[in-house]
Amino acid sequence: MAQSVTGPVRERDRAGQRDRCISFAFEAFGRRLVLSLCDESLLDAVVDILPAGWNPVGVDDADRHFRLEWLTAAEPAAYREGFHLYDGDEFLRWAPDPALAVDGIESEIEHDIAEFADPWLFMHAGVVAWQGQAILLPGESHAGKSTLTAALVEAGATYFSDEYAVLDAHGRVWPFPRRLSLRQGPFGPAHRMTIRQAGSPELASLSPIPVGHITLITYRAGQDFWIDTLPRGSAILELCQHMVAIQRRPQDVLAALNALTRSVPVLHGERGDARETARRLLEIG
Repeated sequence: MAQSVTGPVRERDRAGQRDRCISFAFEAFGRRLVLSLCDESLLDAVVDILPAGWNPVGVDDADRHFRLEWLTAAEPAAYREGFHLYDGDEFLRWAPDPALAVDGIESEIEHDIAEFADPWLFMHAGVVAWQGQAILLPGESHAGKSTLTAALVEAGATYFSDEYAVLDAHGRVWPFPRRLSLRQGPFGPAHRMTIRQAGSPELASLSPIPVGHITLITYRAGQDFWIDTLPRGSAILELCQHMVAIQRRPQDVLAALNALTRSVPVLHGERGDARETARRLLEIG
């Protein structure tokens, strides 16, 4: 556990008859979120998936309140028996077991921070550090970026993230470490890997680094590796598709990408085998 939760607040149910949830709040990248858990045994697992560098804050001073409850099929509010995750009173998702419930909480927390963190900008991308610079691999979920990120780490790069590249106002990338998510299909089995299982000796320290290159690469079974440089205009248009805040903060996103692509090459191409691709990408530097 990265930190301990100090002074969780125990809530009561709507009727005020019995203890219902244990709540705590944290801040990460400027967002303050409250989590209320119906099952106190999940507390350690949830704390373990909080973003690196989080800090505890008071539960009364938060931007958003997530609540996880276990409901039986007989309860009127139940979608079906299992864990139900809410944003305030709005139902978000259902999970049949604790592990999937924690995965759901992780996804909702990360998406909230990625959309609303300010002044940071989040890009859907795998990220590794190599020779003091970041390699960014933009791609949506199920695009194979986690598998390629794991291959790069296995080849000697340092893991930063397999989901988001976090850009600051200076165009540097901050680590956003999480469990690598490898899914069923051509990109890997349906499970999450710890960083150590992925081959990384240590997590990246919480220090930003400059971007070395950005590579938009598509997986095709049996495809030989090829790569080329994108013109700046095309690169900006392509990267906009991977910026989480493009609709909410379009001017900030365009200004950041315009500045970034002036000094950082944006490549595109196709790949087959992840290990061979990782070797070739590290040769680029």
